[in-house]
Amino acid sequence: MRAARFHTAGDVRIEDVPAPGAVAARELLVRVRECGICGTDLHEYAAGPIVTPVEPHPLTGAQNPQILGHEFAGEVVAVGEGVTRVKVGDRVVGQIFTQWIDGPFGWGHAAQLGFLNELRQRQRRF
Repeated sequence: MRAARFHTAGDVRIEDVPAPGAVAARELLVRVRECGICGTDLHEYAAGPIVTPVEPHPLTGAQNPQILGHEFAGEVVAVGEGVTRVKVGDRVVGQIFTQWIDGPFGWGHAAQLGFLNELRQRQRRF
């Protein structure tokens, strides 16, 4: 699979990356149809790395180089065991706010606001 990956300021490359594997329990796989470029992405490109991790992220293990684009829309193509709120073929949107987990309000604040995608990062649940 080909993807645009951010390496450092001014350095985005089209590279081969592994395709996603099988989904685990409480996970889903989304075929991205549209992806926005937000201010964070632009700041990363212009002056980064700022928020993209140079060292492995403590929750996800992700680090640069990585694929930017946390505001996306697509179609669910696979669901893992225990996923009950969406099914294959559903159209979904995603907007990942990991700073809501790591920020001053903690992950409980994200739960109160209904941001289940942030909780998945912390609890590995969907």
